[in-house]
Amino acid sequence: MPTYRTRNAGFTLIEMAIILVVIGILTGLGAGMISPMIKRIKTNETKDTLAAAAEGVVSYAALHKEIPTLAEIPSVARTMGDSWKKDLLYVPDGLLTTPDICGRSSTGLSVIQCGADPACTTPRIVQNAAFVLASGGENMNIQLGTGAFAGCPAGKTCIRVWDTGTPDLDGYSADMSRNESFDDLVTWITLDELRIKAGCVGPALRIVNNELPFGSEGNSYMAEVIADGGVPFETTDGNEYKWCVQWSVQGDVPDGLSLTPNATSSDCAHADEGTAAWGQAKSLVIQGTPAAGTSSTYPVRIFVRDNNDPSGENDNIASKNFVITINPAGSNPGSCQPQMCPQGIRVWNFTRFTADFLFNNGHCRDDIGHNREITTDSMRLNSGGSIQQFSRLGTCNFQPRTTITYSQAASADADGDCQVSFTATGVRDR
Repeated sequence: MPTYRTRNAGFTLIEMAIILVVIGILTGLGAGMISPMIKRIKTNETKDTLAAAAEGVVSYAALHKEIPTLAEIPSVARTMGDSWKKDLLYVPDGLLTTPDICGRSSTGLSVIQCGADPACTTPRIVQNAAFVLASGGENMNIQLGTGAFAGCPAGKTCIRVWDTGTPDLDGYSADMSRNESFDDLVTWITLDELRIKAGCVGPALRIVNNELPFGSEGNSYMAEVIADGGVPFETTDGNEYKWCVQWSVQGDVPDGLSLTPNATSSDCAHADEGTAAWGQAKSLVIQGTPAAGTSSTYPVRIFVRDNNDPSGENDNIASKNFVITINPAGSNPGSCQPQMCPQGIRVWNFTRFTADFLFNNGHCRDDIGHNREITTDSMRLNSGGSIQQFSRLGTCNFQPRTTITYSQAASADADGDCQVSFTATGVRDR
């Protein structure tokens, strides 16, 4: 019988080389697929983190009727770190960090959507943003733009964002200075969205008055402050609101004047509704006869709240800064008439610190030092106008501290040279 021999032979060198090439190709393909997959997973995780942080801000606003500050956000958001282990950027509107979001109809923050155009020549502007949250993305470099650049509404702080992949960008100086393709992940909520989510009901609560009349020693004085919007208290005599008056410097109403209702507090924003700090009436009336020796300017912040939450403290609250000017006995408050100042009134900063000042036309003059002129040759305080002072620097993006009007400046201009000083308590002659 024939003999058969089996052959046990391995791969030849050529076969081994082919196998190794195939393995290398498959490994390369796998590695190329893993990197985009990891990026996609981290991107989605970070989007979820941003959404959760935004919901945390909204929940805080629903409870407190204000949004958290930079110091408060870490305790409000579930986490402030993205999937690349870098902190999220939080930009709140400074006007909303006090408890009156339901009474506000605008903010100092806007989002500028530039699309894929690096120069942002034809942007889409989202007005009245409440806050912005952002991650630097995979390159761990926040690139969105901040500031009051071309296209930004006057007096506003703006955030520029671009489409993902827009090349050669880096508009955020507080992070790395490195131009590259834009990959920031950004989310924001507007004031209208926030008011709805926070449970604000009806039109925004507001104080209608823009200024209070001036008075003089020994002469009868009366000012009525009126509110509108929100959810008023419905009574048989008509709609009413609750009022609280907070004096800025002197600590009390000028001697000879009285308040109806007589409700005051050193911190109206955080005073409980059920205390004497709040008094209910159709309007707030300040009246009487200023006593001798009371001539001065009296900064005051007036708060109004509605009945949005009948069984709790979550009512709408609005506030506005005013100045009551009391002139000396026998003075003529209208001595500086518009025709005496055809070019307007020049105003200097005499608050003894650097501050921002916002004109009623929306133009912000920021970082004006002590004893520096606030007005310019082309922009002065004119009849019917006003200037607000912001004690915190930030391009007029925080709660205003004091407001002066043209009539107050004209009254203070004793020598008739149409020049006055903006002080920490109001206005005086220069």
